[in-house]
Amino acid sequence: MDSETFLYFAYASNLLKERLQLENPSATFVAIGKLENYRFCFDTNGDPTACEMKGAMANIEPQPGAEVWGVVWRLDKDDMDSLNRQEHEHQPLTVKVISQDQGFECHCFKMIPQTVKTTWDKRPSPQYKEIILLGARQSDLPTEYTHELEKWDDNNYQGQVDVYDRVMKIMQN
Repeated sequence: MDSETFLYFAYASNLLKERLQLENPSATFVAIGKLENYRFCFDTNGDPTACEMKGAMANIEPQPGAEVWGVVWRLDKDDMDSLNRQEHEHQPLTVKVISQDQGFECHCFKMIPQTVKTTWDKRPSPQYKEIILLGARQSDLPTEYTHELEKWDDNNYQGQVDVYDRVMKIMQN
């Protein structure tokens, strides 16, 4: 890797190339990989219907023995600010991702922990869940893992989700 690029591990909507490249056009696929000792979940640190995806957001939490599958992307450093804006409810961290016995040190995001426990709905919108599943299939994540993602309940949000609409328009062209 050169000093003009960085590696990014995506595990949610940015699994889908069309979603990531909306605001990060330099993103190129490197590999699928897994993040060990973390689990995938949905969470919120505020009213989920006020967020861009109209529901809880994907998150990772430390859990011994668990694993999160995702995509390693290479991005130009010029896209770092855009990626940070997109992930504003998350804090950056550096993680080691394993892909076919090769390790990658990647930029990643984890939700900023709640300071006050709430009873907000921690289910994603159906639109957000669909983008995640499209990305999982496009990236050829393990079938068993994709089936686990499919099992998550959604919040049945029926309104418009702008990001979803933009991604679907690109995919239809």
